[in-house]
Amino acid sequence: MQLNTTQSISLGRRVHSTFGSWQRARELSVRTADGVYKLDESAVTKVAEERKAGE
Repeated sequence: MQLNTTQSISLGRRVHSTFGSWQRARELSVRTADGVYKLDESAVTKVAEERKAGE
């Protein structure tokens, strides 16, 4: 994905909104050898469960 496109900015906003901070998103992601952070479905599920438990 290219940086600073409508798609990448939208995705960034969704990630930040979901995890509450970039630090939290990085903590729950896997860093590849080339320095890219990858989030998988389990990380998103974990955050959703934490939010539900906090309600």
